[in-house]
Amino acid sequence: MKCISGQMRSTFLLLSTILLQVIGVALSQGGFVEENGEQNGQPSAICNNVSQSLLEEIRRYKPLVDQIGQIIINGTFKGIAYRNLSEFVDNYGARLTGSESLEKSIDHVLETMKFIGLDDAHCEDVTAPKWVRGHESLTMTIPYKKNIQVLGLLPTVQTPEEGITSEIVVVENYKDLQENKNDLLSRVKGRILVFNHPFDDAVNAVTYRHRSAIEGAKVGAIATIVRSYTTFSLGTPHTGEMHYEDDIPPIPSAEITVEDAELLGRLYNKGQKIVLNLILRNQRVGNITTRNTIGDLKGSNIPDEYVLVSGHADSWDVGQGALDDGYGVILSLLVPNVLKTMNLIPKRTVRSIVWTAEEISKVPLGAQQYLEKHEEELRNKYSFFLEADSGIFNARGLILNGTVEAQCIVSEILKLMEPRIIAKTRIVTPFPDLKTDIVPLMRATGVAGALLDTDGEKYFWYHHSNADTVTALNPDDLDVCLALMTSLSYVLADMSVLLPRMQV
Repeated sequence: MKCISGQMRSTFLLLSTILLQVIGVALSQGGFVEENGEQNGQPSAICNNVSQSLLEEIRRYKPLVDQIGQIIINGTFKGIAYRNLSEFVDNYGARLTGSESLEKSIDHVLETMKFIGLDDAHCEDVTAPKWVRGHESLTMTIPYKKNIQVLGLLPTVQTPEEGITSEIVVVENYKDLQENKNDLLSRVKGRILVFNHPFDDAVNAVTYRHRSAIEGAKVGAIATIVRSYTTFSLGTPHTGEMHYEDDIPPIPSAEITVEDAELLGRLYNKGQKIVLNLILRNQRVGNITTRNTIGDLKGSNIPDEYVLVSGHADSWDVGQGALDDGYGVILSLLVPNVLKTMNLIPKRTVRSIVWTAEEISKVPLGAQQYLEKHEEELRNKYSFFLEADSGIFNARGLILNGTVEAQCIVSEILKLMEPRIIAKTRIVTPFPDLKTDIVPLMRATGVAGALLDTDGEKYFWYHHSNADTVTALNPDDLDVCLALMTSLSYVLADMSVLLPRMQV
């Protein structure tokens, strides 16, 4: 699909042509409004090394940030993000790397960038593996028959066509194996190993998805079943990426619901014999070419310096990929569109990148390959990397990776959004060790970067599951995220200095 749908085109026409009539004023290009805005509290101790003149410069953006907030939260842009997201995920559905739906959605993103007038809108090729989900089933046959919902992890190896039928051993954590709790190791060999590990924190809990097959194979298990990586469940299994190691035999691995993992745990702890039949007919079918999509709102004075806004187009093959990460796609298109429509052209370029192949590998392949092609520019010409890939619920600020000085500057910019956009803003640091597109960029270049700080617990209700649909999202939450990203991007791109770099 090489063209924009009529309804989507009309949405962006609304943004591009009607808004200025509604506002009734023309905003000056570039530069802040030359008047003092409100001072939202005093600078914290992290601002000791930031000049008073720079802090005063930041505060003078307050009237423009209020206008951005008013237009998005209560004005013409209200609900636009949700409307565009609905059309995007309804038209293209789930967008697994290697799928036709992903490539059609990327065509659409490119055409949208061109339509809204972004400069040098283009795609760059990315090489990524293609994986196809086949027939999957999990059945408990003893102590009674029960069909259990299951989703294979990527890139799990296949089972035989008839599946693997085996007794199971249930453990809660890796420590149980390491300490050979209750003589576990004598019972695991040749059986299916179930990890019933509750979600304790995002970084630790995900290791059971990533490493269960590795740790299970080390002790002789023939397959692993993992409790879904989620903070809450209504009977929905989740999926995601898992890992193998070259010197460890690969075994099949899949996730089941929290409810079923706890059922198996209770039966096992009572001494019940439990037999499962697992069928996973998934396959890796080689490498494919997909694409990152790039477009610029070119800066008025320093167009070769950049602030990045980004999200990723690919998703898992369940649900609609609205929360992970369709909304990031839409916000990355709307941030420069809002600024362009308001005639707010900052000194530096706001670059929108819609990444691809984020989900499919240990590293986000689209971002990693972009880094390999553009490392010098990323290192020397960027002020900030911003990504929308952490949910939208109750946005409060940013999860930030940067120097103390960068934390101060960004914190002061966030304060400009109080109370019109966010009642009370905050910065969370350090940045968690999770796989997002901007992580390899920050590690290689030292440029500061951030994700939106939102209600992460609620985000994981839907993450990588059939529940990840636009129905789960709230239009008002999306508007707040758009206002935050637009305001932050504009001020960072327009202020007199680049943010200081971290050491790498």
